[in-house]
Amino acid sequence: MIRLQFIIEKPYLAFLLINRFSKIKRDKDLKEIQNFEKIIKDFKNNPYFYLLKINNLKHTEWGISKILLEHSLDKIGRETEQIIRAINRTDLFRSILQETEAYKREIELQWKRNQKLLYGALKSLLKEKDFSMTSKVVLVHPSFSVGKSFPENLIVYDHKEEWPNYNLVYLVHEFLHTTLNF
Repeated sequence: MIRLQFIIEKPYLAFLLINRFSKIKRDKDLKEIQNFEKIIKDFKNNPYFYLLKINNLKHTEWGISKILLEHSLDKIGRETEQIIRAINRTDLFRSILQETEAYKREIELQWKRNQKLLYGALKSLLKEKDFSMTSKVVLVHPSFSVGKSFPENLIVYDHKEEWPNYNLVYLVHEFLHTTLNF
């Protein structure tokens, strides 16, 4: 049987929110947006912030250079964790988390309803008598567009449901990447 363990990783969700803020900004409350932008601005001169905000190479290079030149590698974990905690306290993050949790419930229900059918189809396609696989699926907000798989049976997934059962098709696609290692 195929078992998918659906989870939400808050630090990863915060990382994506920092880097994909512009994708969701237009759909959110103005006050939430302004408060989030203030938090981001507060971290502008913190070199550790640019280990999380990686969509501008010039800024990331500045942050890493400052950390290395100040011999402060030992602070990376503590400093980035403080930044993530500050992001997690924002109303925007809480809103994104609630929407992601609702999305998770939808995906889990869709998977449970169709799991046996999908297992039978994959068993037939892969010409396997019986196989069992468990993968961890980290779900993120469907506006972030971050579907990918890793060889250690780890999938990161989000997508807007463009047609019925699209999420299942995409999850099986990612599952096959982890199973077949390509």
